[in-house]
Amino acid sequence: DTPVTLVAIARQMAASCWRAGVVAVVGVDHVDPVAMWADDDVAMVRTFLTDAGARSLLLAPMGSGSSCFGYIACTRGPGDPDWTDAEAQAALEMGRDLGRAIRNARLYAVERRVAAELREADRSKTQLFSTVSHELKNPLASIVGHVELLRLEPDGNRDWSLGVIERNTERLQTLVDDLLTLSRVSDPDRPMPEADVDLGEVSRDVVDMFRPRADHQQIRLTFDLQDRVPPVRGSAGDLERVVQNLVSNAVKFTPAGGRVAVSVGRRRDRVVLECTDDGFG
Repeated sequence: DTPVTLVAIARQMAASCWRAGVVAVVGVDHVDPVAMWADDDVAMVRTFLTDAGARSLLLAPMGSGSSCFGYIACTRGPGDPDWTDAEAQAALEMGRDLGRAIRNARLYAVERRVAAELREADRSKTQLFSTVSHELKNPLASIVGHVELLRLEPDGNRDWSLGVIERNTERLQTLVDDLLTLSRVSDPDRPMPEADVDLGEVSRDVVDMFRPRADHQQIRLTFDLQDRVPPVRGSAGDLERVVQNLVSNAVKFTPAGGRVAVSVGRRRDRVVLECTDDGFG
């Protein structure tokens, strides 16, 4: 097996040869180009040649453009002639041809990966449109239905219909807010506003916001904040929406008599927000 140190020397020499546009040769009695070889490296290569029963080593760089991808190493036995200039030039051209092939293969792999990512993005966009259309259709249909009901029976159960309209309007507002948030965070050119945010206070405010709903659904909603929790860097509005989504889903899917627990604490150098519930999933 080739020693690891010798492989490292070959890689370093190949990079230098690629920049200079030359091949490197080490024999038992000569070195070329002399200025590029360190004495210790030459000694190690000659030791390798002796152990391998070889007389000389030719090392041709393999690359394309400004990048050296590797090298071609060829040895000759004790009875073989010295490397000629034509052979050195042929080895250098072979390294260039192989380098171009490697670059083309890498570019093709990148092209295939980008194409796959674009197809996946297109599928995700189609799925998003379908999901949004479905999410918009249900509350809108309910609102339209109850508006028609109020128009046909103005003296009917108005409080019930208005309550349904109000709840579905809130669903639509939440959906629109989520879409706006998605649009903002997916924009690579949008600067993300950052400030020191007290995640504990943000979470406490959100829990207080959902406490009436939890009480109405007979759910025990608790909040625990550890001492000395440092502020976090981020957008206060976006972080608040994250906590709202967590607590809202927990309260929504927890049955009566269940418990939702929200806590903010510190673990080493991180601030951790946890929201647990007794709902399914």
